[in-house]
Amino acid sequence: MTAPPALDGSGKGWPEKPTAAWDMGGKFPVQVQAGFDASNLYVRWSVEEDSPWVNHGSDDKMLFKTGDSVDLQL
Repeated sequence: MTAPPALDGSGKGWPEKPTAAWDMGGKFPVQVQAGFDASNLYVRWSVEEDSPWVNHGSDDKMLFKTGDSVDLQL
């Protein structure tokens, strides 16, 4: 990237075409935009879902399984 993207949720400065996109059988479309510069990796997720960021889990060890999350593993 020639300049860092906006990190304010606006989507300004991110690649127009998603780096990756998928859906869960027609539900919950996901788009990922990614880019990098000399010092940083930038990743932005867009998830369309009925209850964004609601986690009803009661076990701290299972929160990724019982709620909403995104995960980047390098």
